[in-house]
Amino acid sequence: MATSTQIPDAVQYELTLGSLTAQLDAYQKVVEVATGKRDAALRDLRTHCRHLHLIELELGPPHRMCTVCGAEERGWAYGYHVLVMQGDMGNPPYKQDRVLVERTTDSHYFYGRRLNRPIFGVGQSHPDFPGAGLRTYEQLTRVTGE
Repeated sequence: MATSTQIPDAVQYELTLGSLTAQLDAYQKVVEVATGKRDAALRDLRTHCRHLHLIELELGPPHRMCTVCGAEERGWAYGYHVLVMQGDMGNPPYKQDRVLVERTTDSHYFYGRRLNRPIFGVGQSHPDFPGAGLRTYEQLTRVTGE
């Protein structure tokens, strides 16, 4: 006569937790791979973007953002160095081609345009900006580690 072996509840609980933990670990690896691919594509986009379509926040210090790649620059103090448009001081590449597609006073809407991307500061918002325009356009648009 065969006897059925029942797994004690405590053991079943541990087996379930182990299985769920293994699933979470597998999903985390998928997320890491996908995030790496997203970051690589974003770096490539930001490296090649000319920042031609801008949105401007008209609240507090002037602030512009590229609607394509998310490059951001505040225009206070030294003025814009990268996201320069007609009528602004300076003459960086693509100045004549840039258009302001939108102005807003809604900071929630403006920052929502980042689309959960890492912040990409350019010009005087770039991490390597030393002040007073002492860097080249290429240096002030260089994509740093994200």
